[in-house]
Amino acid sequence: MSDGHTHVVQGEPLTSVEDHLADILAAIRPLVPTELSLGDAYGLVLAEDVTAACPLPSFDNSAMDGYAIRVDDVAAASEENPVTLPVVAEVAAGDTGAYALQPGTSIRIMTGAMLPHGTEAVVPVEWTDGGQARVAIRAKVDFGASIRLTGGDAKANAAIAESILAGERGPRRDVVLLNAAAALLVTQRASDLAAGAAQAAEALDSGRAAALLARVRRILRA
Repeated sequence: MSDGHTHVVQGEPLTSVEDHLADILAAIRPLVPTELSLGDAYGLVLAEDVTAACPLPSFDNSAMDGYAIRVDDVAAASEENPVTLPVVAEVAAGDTGAYALQPGTSIRIMTGAMLPHGTEAVVPVEWTDGGQARVAIRAKVDFGASIRLTGGDAKANAAIAESILAGERGPRRDVVLLNAAAALLVTQRASDLAAGAAQAAEALDSGRAAALLARVRRILRA
């Protein structure tokens, strides 16, 4: 019997694709991992998990340029009836000073800046008049709005990119998160895996190896 691609001898038991694949993968030996910076790792697959050395972010911070407030102080704010609060301080990104937000006040804050103690939410600057000494707030906000909490992206020691099983490509990972972790990626080239599969196929029965090698290559391209 022939379909132009496959030749089967009558009476000879068929070997499943899964068995072919198991034979090839059993003959492949892992390559020595290579340590690369994130910028050099494009197109490669992980040989080991990448974990966060510390919580990401490492401190509570603002997700927006705006004003740190207490929620009750702006509960009645609307476009027609804005709430006006005094601006008692300003916190820029990178400022490590200790600030505390008192009820009935606001603190101007930049994206990424450490939250003042007592902050319950951040009102985006677009919802205000942008005032320096006093600010008119034109909308209420919920507790926790525009705030990034410690460990919100990744807990300390949590896997932020997982190792890939031999012959499989994982989904796209959050490159920004990896970059923030300042991790070295331990990688293995998928092309080298395909070469290893080809070498292993030469050691097997050629008729069994052909379909298997094609299957491995399809997996690598997936």
